Amino acid sequence: MLIIGPMRALAYDGPYRVKVRNKPPVFGTAVPLRGLSGAIRRLADRAPDHKPRHWVLKMLGDRVESWGHRARRLLIIALPIAGIALVVRRQSA
Repeated sequence: MLIIGPMRALAYDGPYRVKVRNKPPVFGTAVPLRGLSGAIRRLADRAPDHKPRHWVLKMLGDRVESWGHRARRLLIIALPIAGIALVVRRQSA
């Protein structure tokens, strides 16, 4: 409650921010969102910036993208090794 003058009170709802439809380039709009991490980030954009849900979903989207990158990098190594192991196993049987 904000008191202005004698016996006049105004309700204070916290900082006011207008929701911007188009994000400025600083938010990384040059590369479109894709995959599961992109879907999570789009869901986060629906929540207001001052809600913890917005930032938790943004961080979750980052973690999902990070693990996806690790899986793709590991797949390049693991797939040929699995193929060689399968061929060796069939030859020995």
